Amino acid sequence: MSHSAMQNQDSGPSGAEASSSLRTGQIMISATQVHKILNSGFMKGKSSTIPHSYIITDKPNQIKPLEWGNIMEAKARMKYQEWKMNSRGQNVSISMSGLYDDPKWPWLCAKTDGMVMDDSGNFLCCLEVKCPYKHRHKRVVDACREDRRFCLEILDPDTQPPKYQLKKSHEYFTQVQAQMALTGIHEVDFVVYTLKDMAITNVKFDSEHWEETVAKLQTFIEIYTFKRSEEEF
Repeated sequence: MSHSAMQNQDSGPSGAEASSSLRTGQIMISATQVHKILNSGFMKGKSSTIPHSYIITDKPNQIKPLEWGNIMEAKARMKYQEWKMNSRGQNVSISMSGLYDDPKWPWLCAKTDGMVMDDSGNFLCCLEVKCPYKHRHKRVVDACREDRRFCLEILDPDTQPPKYQLKKSHEYFTQVQAQMALTGIHEVDFVVYTLKDMAITNVKFDSEHWEETVAKLQTFIEIYTFKRSEEEF
């Protein structure tokens, strides 16, 4: 089923939806865990303990998101769709995403919160939605100002609404890069939704960042596989 990513964006996702290729017991890394693995004490040489909790050893679609995210994500998706249609001046649809993998990286998978299409069925971008429980009662601009670990930063505070960008140092940046690499759709609309606000920023595929990330992940997989085999004997 899997075939090469990076086809023409208008032709749709080129990474295959993962199904039978994800066998029980197979080592898999979800896009949501990539940043945590690369910044773990194990990878930085500060710990000899393998971060088993970041590895999927069963079908990834059995992982359940938080209840809050589930409830708010549906609302955020509707608000985003309305915004996207208004900004483009035409209808758009959002199809729910399955799990994607690619034979180049058989140990990696990704799932988006939707694939955005225009009237003609051309894929415009991936959709990723975050509904931060910690900041649920805040405006996004206040979360940016008050929480240095928040995923977004303010680009231009003088515009209304403010312009934001996703921090390259944040784990969500790595997550969406993996999504783009595996789907072959090289844009993500990244949405942050709270009870008071919604912020949308477009993220493009960063090939240099991704090449670096994949190289480090490959090293991790090799070390992980070796150490796990040692533990089993």
